Amino acid sequence: MDSKQAIASPEFAKPRAGAEDERGVMGRRAFLRFAGLASAVGVPALLAACGGGTTAASTGAAPAGSSAAAPASSPATSAAPAVSAAASSTGASAAANPGGKLALPTYIPSTLVKPDLAGGENGLIDPGFLNYPKNPPRSVTATPAKGGQVTVTTWTNANGGAVVPVDQNPAWQAINKELGTNVKINAVPLNDYFVKLPTIVAGGDLPDLLYIPSASALAELPKFLNSAMTDLTPYLSGDAIKDYPNLANFPPNAWRNVVFNNAIYGVVVPYPPFLWIHWAHQELLDQDHLSMPTSAADYTNLLKHFTNPQQNLWGVGIENSPGTGFSLDVGFFSSFFGAPNQWGYENGKLVRMIETDQFKQAMSYANELWKAGYITPNAVSNGITQQRSDMAARHTVFDWDGFQQASQLFWQTQDNLKPPGKYRIVPPFAADGKSKPAYWANNGSFGFVGIKKTTPDRVKQLLGVLNYIAAPFGTQEYLLIHYGVEGVDYKMDAGNNPILTSKGKIDTGLPWVYIAQPPGFLYYAGATDYPKVLQDGEKAMFPALVEDPTVGHYSATFSSKDRPLMQAVSDGITAIVRGQQPMSSWTGILDKWRTGGGDQMRAEFQEAIGASK
Repeated sequence: MDSKQAIASPEFAKPRAGAEDERGVMGRRAFLRFAGLASAVGVPALLAACGGGTTAASTGAAPAGSSAAAPASSPATSAAPAVSAAASSTGASAAANPGGKLALPTYIPSTLVKPDLAGGENGLIDPGFLNYPKNPPRSVTATPAKGGQVTVTTWTNANGGAVVPVDQNPAWQAINKELGTNVKINAVPLNDYFVKLPTIVAGGDLPDLLYIPSASALAELPKFLNSAMTDLTPYLSGDAIKDYPNLANFPPNAWRNVVFNNAIYGVVVPYPPFLWIHWAHQELLDQDHLSMPTSAADYTNLLKHFTNPQQNLWGVGIENSPGTGFSLDVGFFSSFFGAPNQWGYENGKLVRMIETDQFKQAMSYANELWKAGYITPNAVSNGITQQRSDMAARHTVFDWDGFQQASQLFWQTQDNLKPPGKYRIVPPFAADGKSKPAYWANNGSFGFVGIKKTTPDRVKQLLGVLNYIAAPFGTQEYLLIHYGVEGVDYKMDAGNNPILTSKGKIDTGLPWVYIAQPPGFLYYAGATDYPKVLQDGEKAMFPALVEDPTVGHYSATFSSKDRPLMQAVSDGITAIVRGQQPMSSWTGILDKWRTGGGDQMRAEFQEAIGASK
C-alpha cells in the first residue's frame, strides 16, 4: 500500500469518539480548558491549556498570544518518579530505547540571551525577564528555505479574530522573507480541528507541516505516522539535532512525546510541567495574619474563615462545566490525598487514579466542602471565564486555574481592587500535613508538528523553518514572529518592552506557536514582580512533581475511548460531590469504566511500558 492509500484509509481517518469536543484532545490531563486559556509557555499567542504555561506577555502588547481534619492518604499507591530518565540528562542524549538505535535529541540549552532570573532543573524551571533584552541577538544566520512555499495546517484560537492575509500583513511578509519561502497557513478554529483533522488525513493531500494535538483525534496514530509522515530520527536523534540549535534548546522531557514505533515522528511543541495552578489572594491572608495551608484541615478552616455569602465572597472557585468533575481528575483535592497523576502503581499493577482509595477520599472531602458552602455556588455551572472573573473580582479567595492566561488577567486587574490584589501560588501540601506533597506534572508537550514524507533535502529545509520559528525569547527572530515589524506593529516603551499597536494586535494573530515555539519563560512587561512570583511558585511545586508513568507510551484504546469514558466518570464525580448520588454509586461508575475500556487501556499501557524496558 502506498502512502497516499494509507492516508486515505478509514482506519487512520476515523475520528476519536467525542472528537468534536476540544476536551477530548489531550484527555483531561492537558486540555480541558484549552479554549478559554489564551497565552502560554512564554509565547504570547499560545493558547494555554488548563492553566496555561509558565510565561506571560506584556499587557496590551501580547499578540492574541492556584474545619474537619482529613484522613491520611494511603501509602499503597506509589508515585512515578518526578523526572524521567530523559529529563534528568543534562547536555547528553538519553536513550528512548536502549536496545535500539534511537536516542532522544541532545539537550543544548541556549545561551544567546541572559535572563534576569536564571532558570534551572534541566529546563523545567523557567527563566524570568524583567524587560525585553536590549540589542537582541540572532539565533539563525542562514536562510532556512530555498524558495517556493511551505504549507501548514494547524489550529488557531477559538476566540481569536480573522487572520490578516499575507498581502495586507507586513509582519507575515517579513517572516516569509527571513525564511526564504512563502508560508501558507491553513488556520482551523480550535473547536473545529478535531473534526477536520481526520477529514484532511482521509483526503490524502497533506500539508508540508501538520499540527497533531497530543492524544490526537486520529485513530491508530502510530500507523498513520509510519505510513504518511517522515521519520525524523536521522535528523534529530542524539547529536544530529545540533544542526537545529533552537530545537536542541527544548527540554529533554518534551521529546518523549513524539517517539512512536521506536522513531521520532515530529517536532514537539514544548510545554512546562506546571499546568494547573492553585492560586490565592495573599493580601487577604496577610490582612488577617493567616498563613498558607499545610493540610486539608488548614485548608478547610481557611475556606470557612473567608466564606461570607452576604459579601459575595466564597472560599474557593472551581470550574464545573460539563465533564470537569470539580477538577478532581486534574489534581484538585485528589493530589492533596496522594492519588496518582492519571495512572500509578499499586502492588506492581498499573491503576487509574479514579480506582484508588486516595481519589475516593478526595471526593468525600470535596463533598464536605460543598455541603458546608465553602465552594462558590457558581461552580454548579461555572465555565472557565466566570471562574477566573470571580477570582479577579475577589469573589473567591482560592482558585484552581491556569498559570498563564489566569496570571495575566490577575496582574492586569489587581490594582483595581481595594486593597490591591496580591496573587500567589499555594505551595503543594498533603492532606494529612505529614506525607510528601504531590503536584501533578504536565507531560512536557502540547502536541507536535509532523513533516509529510518528502526528500531529505526538503526535510532539512522544513526543519530549518521550524528551527527559525522556535527562536528563544529575547532574540531578533522571536521579536519579529511575535511582535511583527517595529514602527508598524509595535513600539518599544521606555523599559525596552515591545508594545503592540492596533495593527500589530491583528497582524500578529497568526498561530505560529502551533507550528513551533521556544521553551517556557516568565515575562510580563511593566510588572517587575511577575517573573519572581511565578518562578518562586515553580520552585515550590517542582520538588512535589509526580509524573504519569504512561507518558511516552501509546494505547489505542486510550486514544479512542478515554474521552467518552472519562466524561461519564466526571459526571459521576460531580453528582457525588454535590450530594446528588451517594458514595456507594462510585462502585458502579468504576465497573462501567473498567468494562468499557479501562481494563484494556491498562493492559495496553502495561505491555508498552514493559516493551520499552
